[in-house]
Amino acid sequence: MLLWIPLRQKPGLGTISNVVPLCLFADATIWLAPTPDQLAVRWAYLLVPLPLAAAASL
Repeated sequence: MLLWIPLRQKPGLGTISNVVPLCLFADATIWLAPTPDQLAVRWAYLLVPLPLAAAASL
């Protein structure tokens, strides 16, 4: 959203209403999810949510 400043674009109500719950859910997930010790599990934590979020937004 900071990249919108040079373009002189303002976020709308829909953008803000999508960002706020997403941030709250991300904070709750980080707080509740255990910190993995194994490197493979850390990579899974990094790579799995991206395609899941993409599939959920279809």
